[in-house]
Amino acid sequence: MNYHLQTSRGSWSLWGEICFGALTTLTLALILRSLWGCINAIARRKTIRVLHAAEIPSRFLFNWGDTLKSVDDQNSFAREIRELSLDAALGHAVAELWTDILQHAQRHQHLRSAISTFQYCVIALLGLASFTFTAALM
Repeated sequence: MNYHLQTSRGSWSLWGEICFGALTTLTLALILRSLWGCINAIARRKTIRVLHAAEIPSRFLFNWGDTLKSVDDQNSFAREIRELSLDAALGHAVAELWTDILQHAQRHQHLRSAISTFQYCVIALLGLASFTFTAALM
């Protein structure tokens, strides 16, 4: 097919080249947008903690980041655990659960967007393949 496209280059019109370039650009843009959505679902620059800072209290017992901010070593960790009341532990658990819910919703939103974009990407890729195959037969 590549040989045919190279040798029959003169039969391609300017419009054919423009359509091929536009379909190729559209397909690549959709691929990149879909990948970007998937990456955002997993690793965002703005974390849930940053986006909802006022809503999320300390989750000392259930979040490693908050735990490490609150203690220096194993001894201080053990001391904090012994001094922790049941209500405080429940408060940390509820805060962690709320954080997980917010994070899951954010990831779900990004993945849905990425999947929708990927569906258009498949259509564009099929269009590009059909266009190229048709041009190769001319």
